[in-house]
Amino acid sequence: MALGDKIKTLRNKLGLSQQQLANLTGITQATISRIECGDVRQPQPDYLSRIAWALQVSMDELLELPNPRIDQRSVESDSRARYIFRGYERLDELGKKKLLEFVKQLERQQQK
Repeated sequence: MALGDKIKTLRNKLGLSQQQLANLTGITQATISRIECGDVRQPQPDYLSRIAWALQVSMDELLELPNPRIDQRSVESDSRARYIFRGYERLDELGKKKLLEFVKQLERQQQK
């Protein structure tokens, strides 16, 4: 998913307008709009950081990096997350790649 689409999807999930996101981040609504439309392909890192914070996601998740950092608190507090994380650690590289693809597929299905 393109960065602008990802930001728009996350913003809509939180029920925020572009103006509300602009107010939270200190970035103009016009710039938010340009990022979401794809007119700005590589926003300033500071903008990305502020947008990720406002949308309550990590930079890794916002940028859809292949190896997102694990939030240790969420793993420790959820037995299902612990089970999945332990299973992931035991997989070979091909298994890890397949699991990541499966998770991305599930995320895409939930966004529909």
